[in-house]
Amino acid sequence: MKQREAIANINIKRYTNPNYIEINLENYKKNIELSKKKSGSDIILIVKSDAYGHGLKSLSEYTYKECGIRHFGVATLDEAISIRNILKDAVIFVLGYTDPLYLEDAISNNIILNVFDYNIANLYNNYLTKIRKNINIILKIETGMNRLGFDPNLNIHNFIDKYKRLRIVHIMSHLASADSSIEYSNMQISKFKDVVKNFKFNTSLFNSAGICNLGNNQFSFTRPGIMTYGYVESNNNIPLKRVLSLYSKVIHVKNVKAGEMISYNGTYTAKKNIKIGILPIGYGDGLKRALSNKGYVFIGGKKCDIIGRICMNLAVVDVTNIPDNLLNEPVEIIGDNIDANSMAKLCDTIPYEILTSFSKSIKKIYKR
Repeated sequence: MKQREAIANINIKRYTNPNYIEINLENYKKNIELSKKKSGSDIILIVKSDAYGHGLKSLSEYTYKECGIRHFGVATLDEAISIRNILKDAVIFVLGYTDPLYLEDAISNNIILNVFDYNIANLYNNYLTKIRKNINIILKIETGMNRLGFDPNLNIHNFIDKYKRLRIVHIMSHLASADSSIEYSNMQISKFKDVVKNFKFNTSLFNSAGICNLGNNQFSFTRPGIMTYGYVESNNNIPLKRVLSLYSKVIHVKNVKAGEMISYNGTYTAKKNIKIGILPIGYGDGLKRALSNKGYVFIGGKKCDIIGRICMNLAVVDVTNIPDNLLNEPVEIIGDNIDANSMAKLCDTIPYEILTSFSKSIKKIYKR
């Protein structure tokens, strides 16, 4: 009876997926401390897209309590409210779009929204005039990214006079090529400085690459994101530490004869008799299909090639040279031997995409 009660109290959903992610909180803290040092200013910690796949709520709460973080940047109002539910006095910026329908939710949760063109400014101001409320906003300026933002010739004084319900608390822009062109970045910096030089609002421009390649001695905040998770494109030697590791397990082993095909469409044919291991992870879990026939994992510190097409929830690896006693070891997909940079190069993408692709059904273990 007691055993049945104990089983009933287990949250089964946490344990049904045999794959798991480890998050090294100490490494995250060290990366944040380094980002602060390199910034020479306060920071807005970027935790959008579920903290780049690392767990929004857990990392926001940890950094608030253990790292002194008070400012957070997210992509959506939903993410902002998730943080607000656990951190009542944090300063939370929504960097993306928020529909005017949800203005009252933003106001009641004290969330700072992004205003980046006249259309959204008019919609917000008209609605707020009707309900007789004000809202704090970011004023986003376009300096060369050609994404979101007002023209740098915007007359901010006129904006303030026209949109009386919108209270500017921060002005920001975004670097487009801080990891590839210092010249282009300097052009953006110059434009942004011209916009904000006569105002006393808080400002931010530098992302992770900007922090590491340019340094910040002129704006009140920086916005480190990817560097806090252990990755950045930089000309400088930045000693960042990987935060996320991903592991799976071998759930089935079989022998394949020379000449037999493996997985969908027979894209891999065994050149000799081999032993294969089946992993319970595939592109539906975030293991990129582009890794088919060119990716690899590690078992017991030994490299094993991914062979055949990666399936939605299964993948095949060559375990011919793995002793049977190692087949119960965790299968390292990201870890000491392969990181998101290496995986991204194989997929012709960037580590951002790799890290944010893993399914939320994969349980996370937070380690200090």
